Amino acid sequence: VYTEADDHHRGIVGGSQQLPLRLWDREPQKIVHWPLGTSLASLHGGEPRGAVTRLTRTAGNRITVTDATGDIRTFRAAVFTGQSWLLLSKIDCDDALFPIDHWTAMERTHYMESSKLFVPVDRPFWLDKDETTGRDTMSMTLTDRMTRGTYLLDDGPDKPAVICLSYTWCDDSLKWLP
Repeated sequence: VYTEADDHHRGIVGGSQQLPLRLWDREPQKIVHWPLGTSLASLHGGEPRGAVTRLTRTAGNRITVTDATGDIRTFRAAVFTGQSWLLLSKIDCDDALFPIDHWTAMERTHYMESSKLFVPVDRPFWLDKDETTGRDTMSMTLTDRMTRGTYLLDDGPDKPAVICLSYTWCDDSLKWLP
């Protein structure tokens, strides 16, 4: 996973899945409601809970969550981190969960499609230097169309790397679908 792909590449080695995996096992040092050494894994018996299937606002302004296993739990607060359209299409939500203007905003939010085509390479050859001139051996991209950007992503000279050959948005990105 790379972010800020235009000019300041930042990567997550192992992909974005590393974030939830590390949060799952992390034992925060500044913890308020549980004893030191508590992690999400220990709070959940070592297994994640089922997918959320229903959210309702209940007495005392609490949030009741039903999951795919049928378990029902009530909390003082809930943080939803999925795409907002899931609240409109996949999760049974109580209308009282949000004010009407929030529901309207979620319905009108438009997500644009995008697709990227990457080619993996064994090493970042674009960093090679000409022994005579000391200049980069690769200094231009040849294509039959004007390029907006060529993204060359690596983690070091002796590690695998990738080239982003195509990055398209909206209707153009749909052409890549099978």
